[in-house]
Amino acid sequence: IFLDIDGVMFDWDYILSKPKKGGLIQDFNPESVKALNKLMSDLSTEYRPELVITSTWRSDMFAVYRAFRDNGVTMSRSIHITSIRQGGDSSKRGEAIFDYLGGTTKDRNFVIIDDESFDFDKYFDKSSIIKTEMFHGSLNTKMVDNYLESIGIEPSEDTM
Repeated sequence: IFLDIDGVMFDWDYILSKPKKGGLIQDFNPESVKALNKLMSDLSTEYRPELVITSTWRSDMFAVYRAFRDNGVTMSRSIHITSIRQGGDSSKRGEAIFDYLGGTTKDRNFVIIDDESFDFDKYFDKSSIIKTEMFHGSLNTKMVDNYLESIGIEPSEDTM
């Protein structure tokens, strides 16, 4: 699971509904946390899902671990990161993911969750992307269920 954070784990509708704390946004939308945990759990029926952080947050993994812990993100395996390219050029996020995959998508099981497309169309089929929206469309269980169904996995019932 290649995971962006801003626009995926929260959107502006959610953030603007919260009291202002200043600094780095650390409150994730509970629905987004539920959806990510569901995706990891449901994928575990067929695969060994791992999180790979593609977000600019990957430059401070301490903040990532703290935010995941504080917001209830299940961290049953180690978390990886894509390479941090010189200059932090996020427009090459697709290239960084493609490199992480060893330069091929053949026989690779992966999903990219992001609110932006960057250079993704150059490397990936749309069916391997869950597209969220920064302003009012962070990750939710409907998006996860639709993705799971598209790859032939029966989504589990929501228990929360």
